[in-house]
Amino acid sequence: VGWSVVVVVLGDGRGGVNACFANMSQHKAEQANSVAVSIGTATSKDVGDKARAADAVSPPTTLQRYKGLAAAVSYGTVSVCIIFVNKALFAWYDFHFPNTLTLGQMMVSILGLTIAKNAGVIDFPDFSFDIAKKVFPLALSFVLMVVTGLAALVSVNVPMYSALRRLATLVVMVMQFIMLGKRVTFAEGASTFVMTFGAVVAGIGDLTSDLQGYILVFLNCIVTASYLVYIAKVSKETGLSTFGLMFYNNLLSIPCVVAIV
Repeated sequence: VGWSVVVVVLGDGRGGVNACFANMSQHKAEQANSVAVSIGTATSKDVGDKARAADAVSPPTTLQRYKGLAAAVSYGTVSVCIIFVNKALFAWYDFHFPNTLTLGQMMVSILGLTIAKNAGVIDFPDFSFDIAKKVFPLALSFVLMVVTGLAALVSVNVPMYSALRRLATLVVMVMQFIMLGKRVTFAEGASTFVMTFGAVVAGIGDLTSDLQGYILVFLNCIVTASYLVYIAKVSKETGLSTFGLMFYNNLLSIPCVVAIV
């Protein structure tokens, strides 16, 4: 700009002076525009940062806050209901065909999952032989878990069955350490031991002399622990969701159950 003034003065031309001032005005306008853009960018960035910060510190909704508790209560309620309904079939209605009951439950599960998928409530991939090959060992352990559990429930009363089933958590910890190298904290181990010990003490008054039933319960604990440890591995390899694993487990287990019925 300085050299432009010198050149215009030396040239002593009105048009040159006007051009000089025009150039200076344009230069100032460009500077002002640049500053405005910078301020606008900074303001937009600040607004975005504040919005993200507000989202980060926003309190969880009531549904989010109690989602875990609702899932735990629902799982516990369904588990207890399944045990009592199955025991009622065996004890009160004199139905001593646990494998047939297992087959019926698997077929109903597949039907329910299929209906829910078609309705758009849940989603999982369609049947694939490649995925089936990876899930099949898990399905075998699932069959053993269900069959041994129902067979044990035929011989053992509900309080003792529930008490001995708590041992599965301890077996899971041991198998996770052996197979996956995963260690639990002292607090987790102590709380699990206290929970298991309390369950056994609560059910000791209902102890019976059915050795076969107790052997089946302990076998069921081992199979259940194997299933729970292996399910994490299969889920990671296949990418299946919980509903997808349920679908493949039940579908691949049906031939095995039909063979032993």
